[in-house]
Amino acid sequence: MVSQYAFAKKLSFFISSTGTELAAERKAVISAIRDMRMSPVFFEGFGAHPQKPMEECLARVADSDFYIGIFWKQYSQPTEQEYRKARQLGKPCLIYLKDSDTDVQRDKNLETLIKDLLSKSHYYGSFKTPKELKDLVKESIAQAITRMVQDKGATDNLATLQELAEKSGSLYELEATRSLRAKLVELAQTHSQLRAWNSLERLLDNLSDSFSVCYEEAKQSTNNGVNLMQMNVKAVERSWEACRGGPLSQLKELLKKGEFSLQEYAEVSTQEQADFLDQLLQVGEKIDEGLKTYSLRALYDSLGEFQNCAGRFQTYARETLRRMVTNLCDLSNRLIGEFSKISSPKKV
Repeated sequence: MVSQYAFAKKLSFFISSTGTELAAERKAVISAIRDMRMSPVFFEGFGAHPQKPMEECLARVADSDFYIGIFWKQYSQPTEQEYRKARQLGKPCLIYLKDSDTDVQRDKNLETLIKDLLSKSHYYGSFKTPKELKDLVKESIAQAITRMVQDKGATDNLATLQELAEKSGSLYELEATRSLRAKLVELAQTHSQLRAWNSLERLLDNLSDSFSVCYEEAKQSTNNGVNLMQMNVKAVERSWEACRGGPLSQLKELLKKGEFSLQEYAEVSTQEQADFLDQLLQVGEKIDEGLKTYSLRALYDSLGEFQNCAGRFQTYARETLRRMVTNLCDLSNRLIGEFSKISSPKKV
């Protein structure tokens, strides 16, 4: 069961990886954790200590709230020992695998470890650059913290705390507990919104990938619009049908749910948010008309217009999602403060 004092301090994250091939990635993860005002725990920051290095590392794993494992090509026995220790102690594990555009020849021992990692219920993500990893870690931590405080044990402890406060007659504890409950509700709502926006971003990414096939088909066959008579209209039509019947149709269905008018996170108005989809659909109709009438100039221009509109929508969703993650981290830290109040109540 989660202790009632579990969030009375900054959450700590033990960072585990080989130090040679993933030095830049380790720095990115340390930076991400510090940006979120949490505590990174990493070998380079241990300083002088009396224990042997491996003993010290395993002790730090035991003292940390989370384990973060970063893996690429090289195998490290100490890294595996750190992971096994975290597993043994039931620590939440955040696992990240570096991907690359070329085939990666991983050590056989690492391949075995990765198979074990992926067979467990861990938070998992893949990345290519340190910047991608930094963004991924922030989002993973925000979601992990949310699930942590929503754990049934935490709810049970809150109920116990409120009962004790009522029996003792402490007005401070009653008020602190009520405030904590309100923040838990807000956190749950924010996490729900985050999941919705994650779904929207994924659909927009799929839309962009699908439509780019259509747009590139038109650009290449016309020499970037110079010679429209060379356009392979049939190929454009096939790729457009796949885009319209797939990601664009799914996007329409998702937006019908109305979960994305979140003014506190958005830089544009609710009406402008709705206009994004309207613009895409209107330009889509222009593409249909251009294909139907064989109006090559109008078709080519509308393909470019759709590309630009989808790109603006995609950028907007990403920026909104980034602000939501930041807000979720701030809310989590305020929640930690509320737990601190209850764990160390003032006298009244």
